[in-house]
Amino acid sequence: MQRQLELVHQHFVTEMHRQFVLLDQRLEDRFTFSSQTPPTADEQARILELAAHFAPKRLRGLGKVRIGADHDGGYILADRLADSGGEALSLGVADEVSWDVEMAEAGYLIHQYDHTVDGPPSEHVSIRFAKTKIVAVPESGGATIAEALAAVSVDATDLILKMDIEGDEWQVLEGIDDVSLSRFSQIVCEFHEFRQIGDDAWFQTARAALEKLSRSFDVVHVHANNYGALTALGNVPFPDLLEVTFVNRDRFETEEGTEYFPTSLDRPNRGDRPDIFLGTFRFPS
Repeated sequence: MQRQLELVHQHFVTEMHRQFVLLDQRLEDRFTFSSQTPPTADEQARILELAAHFAPKRLRGLGKVRIGADHDGGYILADRLADSGGEALSLGVADEVSWDVEMAEAGYLIHQYDHTVDGPPSEHVSIRFAKTKIVAVPESGGATIAEALAAVSVDATDLILKMDIEGDEWQVLEGIDDVSLSRFSQIVCEFHEFRQIGDDAWFQTARAALEKLSRSFDVVHVHANNYGALTALGNVPFPDLLEVTFVNRDRFETEEGTEYFPTSLDRPNRGDRPDIFLGTFRFPS
């Protein structure tokens, strides 16, 4: 009798183990699991330091306007565009140029740079395209922002920079000289790769770039591109992809604001997904 009970118990344990293995395999087939390294205090301090540079301010006596497509490709600017004589650098073109075309229709001369495509999907008499990579330091086959500005009229009444260069923005902004930077009235940029916050070299470059911008520009708009996700960096919720509008303090007045993002001007980049709620996008220091 004892032996029979032992055999029954052994069979029961073996069968339960088999069922758990099958369940585990079914779950693995159905879901993708990923492990996440526990956040560190250093990573949290780093992301909070960078986030402080993105704290939005309110434009004093001035509204904002959306330029470009309803979804991916549209950006927010301060609503003070030149009636004539305006120019813009559009860095990163790919297959979406609705911002460029709308700015050209408004009277701006657009200088496009993108080494990944042979030309823009739409042409316009006021758009100039260069199949050239934007780089941080001079190199063969590339152009720095200072070199790109050589094609811009010194008499341009308004100069705007739009940049979406897939992660290279950090090095390019770190390397831009102060004279070139001061020429822009507004900058709209998509920032990438915040997941690299634990990488020392990446963090030092990102911090230097944002410190340089913060010396002469204020943030007036932020929007999370929902092609990315809201992730936890050092236990701080932060978007993978962040679109930011800066204004030159020499040309615009700003004040402390409590605007919530996204605003009525914003649209989700990917239309089949909801937009990412950022609140006031202010973090404790």
